[in-house]
Amino acid sequence: MKTIIKTVGLLCALFVFSVKGNAQWRFGFEGGPGFSSAYEYDSDGYFQNEDKTGRLFGQANFMMDYLLPRNWTPNYLALSLRAGLGFMWVEDCSTFDGYDTYTQSMGVDIPLEVEVKYLLTNRTRVYLNGGITPYADISSSDSWDRSPKDDPEVWEDTGTRPFILGYQFGVGIEFGNFRVGYKHFCMSKTIDKAGLGNKAKPVHALSVGFWFGGSRFLKKHSTLEAY
Repeated sequence: MKTIIKTVGLLCALFVFSVKGNAQWRFGFEGGPGFSSAYEYDSDGYFQNEDKTGRLFGQANFMMDYLLPRNWTPNYLALSLRAGLGFMWVEDCSTFDGYDTYTQSMGVDIPLEVEVKYLLTNRTRVYLNGGITPYADISSSDSWDRSPKDDPEVWEDTGTRPFILGYQFGVGIEFGNFRVGYKHFCMSKTIDKAGLGNKAKPVHALSVGFWFGGSRFLKKHSTLEAY
């Protein structure tokens, strides 16, 4: 917890200095809800059916966007490196031959991305980004349970993974300092330790964000140069 507090404090300090210096840093908040499908398997692990009702997912991140020098790209493009820190909540519910499963995990995520922006006007931009997201579970108690079909009242706690690597890409549109788009997120492993559930793959999510500063470097027609 102390490490998280120190990291948030450092990000806030960077935000203050970047605003005063009119640097090519942009800071803001991004996040949104999403869902992934659940699946049914037989005793041999073969797929049987997909439940498209959705399993919930959510993200809320403080983000940093570092705009690379504009002379590296044409006037209508901007390239930036992004990093963030925030909260993620993800669940999984699957049916196997002989038992049902349910997992719920809450933790800290650190998105690391590259983003390209296509500048439509001085205030309107289309963006495409992608990268990796290390995720650390910080749930106070294990939230994975297993329920055999022959005795649905019996639940066994098997625990969640402490660390998982995720990856994602997103696309959307930005109006001034506000943006809205779609995020496609996947996890490399199941969130339960036993590996019996489904990976959060894919998660379809809404991404909404608001940014502070730096927009003057994102004008399609401008004499400003960012270095």
